[in-house]
Amino acid sequence: APQVTSINLDNQWLVQVSEGPNLLTIAAQNPMSVPAGKVCNLWFKTGDTVVGIAQMPVEGNIVLDLKNNPQLNALLNQPGTMMITVDDADAGLEVMKNQSVLNGQWL
Repeated sequence: APQVTSINLDNQWLVQVSEGPNLLTIAAQNPMSVPAGKVCNLWFKTGDTVVGIAQMPVEGNIVLDLKNNPQLNALLNQPGTMMITVDDADAGLEVMKNQSVLNGQWL
């Protein structure tokens, strides 16, 4: 069976990484409500590095193929912190502008 690492973020989202295939799945469970024009974004911090991963689903799940993102795949093999921010819908994932509203320890 493939190796699966997962983190439950306050029963709002489940984030899982499976190896072989290298997929990152984000499943909405009971996500927080945010105002119109706002979204929740997922970030990963390890050491001094912070990377934007994805906009969080409001329902259902999203799957990212980590083969297409070797940098993120390598980072996710290290301990760190998964962080959720509430951002303007057009803010993007280049720079984390807002304080996280929800954190979880990874690995």
